[in-house]
Amino acid sequence: MPIVRRAIPDDAPELVRLRRIMLDATSDQPTPDGPWTADCEKTVAAMLMTDTRFAMFVIDAAEGRLAACSAASYTPRFPTHYSNAPWHGEVHQVVTDPAYRRLGYARITTQAARDWLAAQGCASVWLIATADGQGLYEELGFRTIPWPRMVWRP
Repeated sequence: MPIVRRAIPDDAPELVRLRRIMLDATSDQPTPDGPWTADCEKTVAAMLMTDTRFAMFVIDAAEGRLAACSAASYTPRFPTHYSNAPWHGEVHQVVTDPAYRRLGYARITTQAARDWLAAQGCASVWLIATADGQGLYEELGFRTIPWPRMVWRP
C-alpha cells in the first residue's frame, strides 16, 4: 500500500505541476504558461510552512515526483443546531498524475485530508467533485447537497 505523507515546502514545484494537470482537466482550454506558476510555487511553499489551517497530503512517485495530492483547509464558522464545532473544512486540489490513476491514490490522499480536518474539529467538510470523482467521494461519506456554490472574482 502506498504511503501518504504531509507535503513540505520543497514539494511546491511538484504540487504546482499536479495543479496544472487538475486545471487542464477541468477546463476546455489548456492552462497557459506564465508567471502564475512561480507565484503559485511561492504561495504553496509559504502556506505549507506557516499556515496552520492548511495541509496537503501526497503520495510519492519515482524520481522525486509526486503521484497524487489532496489539500485541506479550514475556516471559522458559527455553531448551528447540528454542531457547536467552530470550524468548517474544505478538501480541494485533489489530483492524480495520469500515470498513477486507478491505483486508489486519490482515495488515500482524500481520506487523509478529510481525517485531518475532522481531527481539527471541523463540523462539515466541502469539496467540489468532477463527474469522474463523485462516486469516490460518495464512498468516502460525502453527499451531494442541493445548494448552488457561487463565485465572485474582482
